[in-house]
Amino acid sequence: MEVLYDGHGGIPAVCYALKAEKVIGFSLYDLSERLRMHGWQIASYPLPSNRENITVQRILIRHGVSRDMVFQLLRDLRKELEHLKNNPVLNSSYKVSFHH
Repeated sequence: MEVLYDGHGGIPAVCYALKAEKVIGFSLYDLSERLRMHGWQIASYPLPSNRENITVQRILIRHGVSRDMVFQLLRDLRKELEHLKNNPVLNSSYKVSFHH
């Protein structure tokens, strides 16, 4: 993954994309679906029109989030990345728009 924004100097968030040079057998849409099974709602979406070929995920950290919750998220993220690496999604076209 490639971190595009790490939260320094602005909002408490992280934004990342899959590294373009790696063909890994899944998309961030697939990762979003896997993380939802653990209760995490992390949307994947394309960037604006001049960069729409790049899909990103953004995680916003609200006030009151504990270190334990962050460690749980990281554990689940690592687990699902490993699952997807070991079980590539053939012809992945999974896209869901989140409406809050």
